Amino acid sequence: MKRKFLKQFDILNFDNMADVVMFLFIGAFIFDKLLPSFVYIMMGLFFILYFVAKVFLGGRISINKGIIWQIGFLFLSAFSLLYAKELHYGILYTVFTTFVIIFSFSQYFTNESLATASVEKVLRYFVFWGSCFTLFVLFSQWTAFGNGGRLGTRALGEQFGGATAFSYYSILISAILIWYTFYSRKNKIFFISLTTASLFLNMMTGGRKAVLLPLIFFVIYGYLLNHKKATKLLTYVVLSGLILFLAIFLSIKIPLIYNVFGYRVEAMLSMFLDTTNVDQTTLNSDQYRFSLIKEGFLLFAQKPFIGYGIGSSRLLFNQIGLGYIHAHNNFIEMLISGGLIMFIGWYWIYIYLIVKIWLLKNKTNLHMSYFFISFLIMSLISDYGSTMYNVLHFNLFITLSAIYLASVTKEKKLKNGNYI
Repeated sequence: MKRKFLKQFDILNFDNMADVVMFLFIGAFIFDKLLPSFVYIMMGLFFILYFVAKVFLGGRISINKGIIWQIGFLFLSAFSLLYAKELHYGILYTVFTTFVIIFSFSQYFTNESLATASVEKVLRYFVFWGSCFTLFVLFSQWTAFGNGGRLGTRALGEQFGGATAFSYYSILISAILIWYTFYSRKNKIFFISLTTASLFLNMMTGGRKAVLLPLIFFVIYGYLLNHKKATKLLTYVVLSGLILFLAIFLSIKIPLIYNVFGYRVEAMLSMFLDTTNVDQTTLNSDQYRFSLIKEGFLLFAQKPFIGYGIGSSRLLFNQIGLGYIHAHNNFIEMLISGGLIMFIGWYWIYIYLIVKIWLLKNKTNLHMSYFFISFLIMSLISDYGSTMYNVLHFNLFITLSAIYLASVTKEKKLKNGNYI
């Protein structure tokens, strides 16, 4: 049974110690909320020390646009503390530790001739551990799903660190499983089942974006794969519509899902359709978030170039009566924290990577290129409803996109014989 499960992934073919370290780190990364904190910290330190030592002993260092992006943002964050309305050294520490982990992560990809294969291997590691995580949560919480609480809260899986924290993992895992369902040439039913289970868990977090973002990824990725084939594209559009309709229908009709997630979808639809069947809690939450966006723009307009300092949105919103809270919108958070300078310093990487990967797509594995383009677009959409600059999960995959682009570019030059 165990061997049959492992054969679904084709990943356990470690070529060196670096593969083993990366594999174990990704496992600890996915399961960190379930591990004793000292185990996760020790695994993280070992991961960092191993790849830093690899740089010193091997004499080669891997620098990519993702590292440059992180260094630039770290500098802007530190500089903004000089004039910040409220000092948040904890945020700077998070930005710094994110950079250290991303730098160490990048040192796994120092062999130019094997870099693209290494990116694929890392994605397969995420598929494996994401599948394990999905199955573990599904079976360990199965008897508790009827309690009515959101997944990650005290009523249901409190050990996962909260519904929002859980959704960061589940969104990422769902996107990877959707990609691998398309990419894998075998075991389609197995991965379709896993993806369905992952989306069910997303619904049980009660967060609309936890379901919408993977579905958006699905739509974008499928469109990219089929955009040149009219018949397939039409079939895919119809399929996407059916899946969306089915997800909404089941979330409203199944009491287990409705009590956690469905009522929020129903309220959102009621607002758009201008009906009276609106859940007041959901309505108040959405109106509150719109207020944060509106007031955030007004604050930005007063200091458009350098902003008020990283993390200052909490104090500023509190001063105008909205409560001590961040913007719940990464675009607004960047504009308030560092003005246009920090906004550009954060978002240039998205546009650069999407454009460059798209231009090089015909020289690459299309499935992998379209995965990264879809993920980057999904991340941009996610930023409308979340503050993501300090979330390691998404930053790691943005950097992996940069590593993939660098590896494709180097391999192209090697094939053309003009790479030194």
